[in-house]
Amino acid sequence: MVNPEEKLTEPQPEGLGHEDLQPMPPASGGGRGHTRGIVPTMRYDIGVKVDGRLRDGVDEARLRRIARRVLEAEGVGKAEVSVVVTGDAMVRALNRRYCGEDASTDVLSFALREGEDFVLPPGESLLLGEVVISLPTARRQANLAGQSVEREVALLLIHGLLHLLGYDHAVEFERERMEARQEALLAALGVL
Repeated sequence: MVNPEEKLTEPQPEGLGHEDLQPMPPASGGGRGHTRGIVPTMRYDIGVKVDGRLRDGVDEARLRRIARRVLEAEGVGKAEVSVVVTGDAMVRALNRRYCGEDASTDVLSFALREGEDFVLPPGESLLLGEVVISLPTARRQANLAGQSVEREVALLLIHGLLHLLGYDHAVEFERERMEARQEALLAALGVL
């Protein structure tokens, strides 16, 4: 279980701390496995896989914490999601195969659910899907923007998760809504 006192790369605000975010009520009891601000019934299975060649500089535990906090802030109950950090060649191959675009990109999201929600049996996890991040692209984008690679990877993870949760940016008002939510989540995580 993640230690709630662990910090991301920057100091964390107390609670979520952003007026647009609605934090969950504090867990009662405080026993093992309960962290501040999480409803006790919320459980997440967050798998993180980093391409072996790219392991240096990628903090898998940090990615899990970010994903968990995004799911909490979005009010997602019990859920499973996978995060893959890989290189441009793999992202390009996936983008070509599944999106019909023969180019690398920064992040891809593969939702396991589309359209209308269906009722899950009691105790079952919502299978959200997979977020695939190109670390070389994230590094290039961070350099161009004059920001840390950690912030860029956090932004891409948040962006991918929001896609899995139904956000999109195909039209202007959707793009504005999604960008505002990304920035609010980055601020709540203390990743500015």
